[in-house]
Amino acid sequence: MSPPRPPLQPESTRPTSSRVRLLALAIVVVIVPLLLILLLEGLSGFAFLARALRRGDPRLAMQNQRHAQYDSGLGWVSTPDFSVADMYGPGTGLHIDARGFRTGGKRNSPGFLSGPLAVCSGDSFTFAPGVADDRTWCALLESLVPGLTTVNMGQNGYGLDQVYLWYKRDGAKLAHDLQLLAYITHDFRRMQLSTGAGFAKPVLEIRNDSLVTTNTPIAPYEAYTRRFWTGVVVQSELRLVRLFHLLRDKVARRIRPASVSGDEAAQDSLTWMKARRIIDDLAQINRAKGSTLVLVHLPVNEDYWDEDANLWRERMRAAAAEGAFEFVDLVDGLRRLPADSAQQMFLGYGIPGYADGVGHYSVAGNAWVAERLHRRLVEIPSFAGKLGRSKAGNESGSP
Repeated sequence: MSPPRPPLQPESTRPTSSRVRLLALAIVVVIVPLLLILLLEGLSGFAFLARALRRGDPRLAMQNQRHAQYDSGLGWVSTPDFSVADMYGPGTGLHIDARGFRTGGKRNSPGFLSGPLAVCSGDSFTFAPGVADDRTWCALLESLVPGLTTVNMGQNGYGLDQVYLWYKRDGAKLAHDLQLLAYITHDFRRMQLSTGAGFAKPVLEIRNDSLVTTNTPIAPYEAYTRRFWTGVVVQSELRLVRLFHLLRDKVARRIRPASVSGDEAAQDSLTWMKARRIIDDLAQINRAKGSTLVLVHLPVNEDYWDEDANLWRERMRAAAAEGAFEFVDLVDGLRRLPADSAQQMFLGYGIPGYADGVGHYSVAGNAWVAERLHRRLVEIPSFAGKLGRSKAGNESGSP
């Protein structure tokens, strides 16, 4: 009598040795090499970190600030006569004049001007990393407003306090007819910090109802402690740390409207009090010069969906209603653009010479800002009148 046969297995549960072999082959050929690549990538990050720490030079953290140098009053400024023809790629140069302004090498001093002079004060969104000298929104205004001469006093990483202090020191001496003080929302928050771009900066405080500059003179970079420098290098060299900060900031922006603490709101209110004193002082300086002061709220990429800028815009709009200065708000203009058009206003990753340039204005973005500023400027009677007199003088052949 033959032994009983085992019950037949369903076809779906039969051993599939060929599938197992294919899976094992995929693991060996694809997954294992991928894990090795990720491991090597992580180890290379630590290798670069060790090299940077061994060198011990704080200026390495400013690799995106090659044009900048130490300044005891402001923290950092542009290096006079700095010139790199391909700073941001082939044919996309950066040229700083003898005064430390980005004027594209076309002049070191305004000299005799046949028309109005405009000073563009601001941070990196005015300095415009990633585009050529003649493609910044400040420079493009010259082509849109015949006879106008512009001076770019933008600087990477500046808060509104540094923008103000630099203008007071080096810009107020210019015989200008217009000051465009352009800022982003983050410039207010930078006023709350004693460091910027990883280095010390001046801090404005209110004492006896007046602004007082503290945290100066700024110590030379070489005087920074090893502990501080280690923190700067770790944040700049390790991608994992940078990713953590990026995700943390994104989450903070999304939950901020529902979770702003009383302390943060109070700090923002104090910052606005300082900003108002800055603006009042600038308005007085411009008035004494016969110049027009225009505050410009520049949009950043996040403003397309984020509402963090709204409170600061409302405050500035209410202050402008008092009549001491003009206000141009470009945030709503960005929000009205189709999403794909808005995205084209900003630079992506991989910008030569400025690894952190992502999110700044592209050539199209700078042109967009310049065009909208031009529309608004010609509507300001005090400035439009000067343009009219300049045009009449040029047509009559007067000097």
